[in-house]
Amino acid sequence: MGVKNNIVKPIFFTFLAMLSLLIAVFFVFHFAFPLKLSKWFYSMGANKLAVTYMERAYEDDEDYNTLYSLLNLSIKTENHEKVETFFEKFYADDNYALYVSTIDANNATKNVSNLVKSSLYSEDNYLKNKYILALVSQGKVEKAYDFALENSALVITEENIGIYAYKYMFDNEYEFSVLENFDSFCVELENYFNENLNYFFHMTRVREPQPINSLVVGCRINEIAKNLKTIKQYDSALITLTEEQINEYVLEVSKRMPLFV
Repeated sequence: MGVKNNIVKPIFFTFLAMLSLLIAVFFVFHFAFPLKLSKWFYSMGANKLAVTYMERAYEDDEDYNTLYSLLNLSIKTENHEKVETFFEKFYADDNYALYVSTIDANNATKNVSNLVKSSLYSEDNYLKNKYILALVSQGKVEKAYDFALENSALVITEENIGIYAYKYMFDNEYEFSVLENFDSFCVELENYFNENLNYFFHMTRVREPQPINSLVVGCRINEIAKNLKTIKQYDSALITLTEEQINEYVLEVSKRMPLFV
């Protein structure tokens, strides 16, 4: 019995000491290094805990890079309230325009191109659409619509494809009647759809088309088409194109897109 105790006791006390050390280390990181702890949780796939510690890190350093990481983690975890809060902080900063353009420039140097995140094309477009998604997911449709209006010129040129901030709007559950000047907006949106079609078909006819632009515009045409069809289901008079015509255009675009992927 004595021999057994002599073996078990050291093992038990060693385990206890290691556990105490581990707890002590965790508490040190918990209070002193929340950013490192956030990155560790993120690497382990514990994204919600990563957000919690990233938020603590931002409270400590108020660093713009930390805020960007916090915003992206909130998007990844689909925490719509936090996305709304952190995007508004991020967007209000004077560094916003330069910061997102720097990310685009960095992405352009990689093999994945500036489509690295999605067909939303640019970091600016990506973040603004995710912000709108966060708003509509909370039922803040008017706020989302107003922001989209402010940020979508609905003009496409060779120099600047621009932003389309309606990707996540116009679901069937929305009450469109509360949106200001919605009738005139629908006319503008349908014209924009036609502009994108003309631009896309022009690019696919030239000898040296721009693959990235062609792919982006093709994806955008599909997004606009979904919006038009949803609006048409709400009130068919708002959109002059028939659903069959919209589908035919989208089909023709999809036939040409694999040439550029």
